[in-house]
Amino acid sequence: MRLLNSLRTAVFLILVGNTAVIASPAATATSGPQVEIWQAASDFATLRSGTLTITVAPDATCGYDSLDDPALVCETWRRCTWELAAHARVFCGWSNLRKTCLDSSAYFNTELCDSKCRANKVTYACTSSDAPYCLRVRIGSGIIYYTCHSTIASSDITITTTRGFEERDFSTFVLVDGKTVSAISGPTNESTDEDSDLPVGAIVGGVVGGVAVIGLIVLGIFGLRILGRRRSGNQATPSPTPGSPVQEETHMPNTKAVSASSKPPELYG
Repeated sequence: MRLLNSLRTAVFLILVGNTAVIASPAATATSGPQVEIWQAASDFATLRSGTLTITVAPDATCGYDSLDDPALVCETWRRCTWELAAHARVFCGWSNLRKTCLDSSAYFNTELCDSKCRANKVTYACTSSDAPYCLRVRIGSGIIYYTCHSTIASSDITITTTRGFEERDFSTFVLVDGKTVSAISGPTNESTDEDSDLPVGAIVGGVVGGVAVIGLIVLGIFGLRILGRRRSGNQATPSPTPGSPVQEETHMPNTKAVSASSKPPELYG
């Protein structure tokens, strides 16, 4: 009986121990990420609100250094994007937009960065010991991207969105509360470009074709007049009498007709 009770006690302790071990990680895994996901969703919803002017690069490269080498490339190979006015930030998808940056010392200081600060997904933190300092990269005059560096930088790094030996096609959109309301430029919205750009080639071709038709009409009128004069002249000429030499008829070009046909119509100006 004692042996049976001992076995029951041992089995109970094993079950209780296993449940505690399993339940603890499960509770940690479900409670932590839920708070972070809610916080991130709130942050990104705020980022997308209002009127935003978004420029999208043709590829993952955001900018080049002074040697025309890629200096900033999206790691996920998403097309590099930046907002021009409200945020003035470079990002590779909304989930990677970095509004501010904290050095390692500030991030781990609870007086400077509490739990809400750490859960804020738009605050970038340099937590690695290899690169504990924030580095600010500028595109143009005021568009910023934050990354980490091994030493404290004395100044910002400035890069350009294009390099000297190639052209890049950028697309610019205006968003209002996350919805596209217009496309300013770029090949990604061809219908908008076709509607907004004037068909200059078609207009010029139509004008030239119209002038050519009018010119042909004018030439036709002169030709009919010349033909009528010749017919009336042939009818008035008496037929040659027998024995008289037959003169070969020569059709000399009409001087007036030539000058009229060579002179541009008045429509040309």
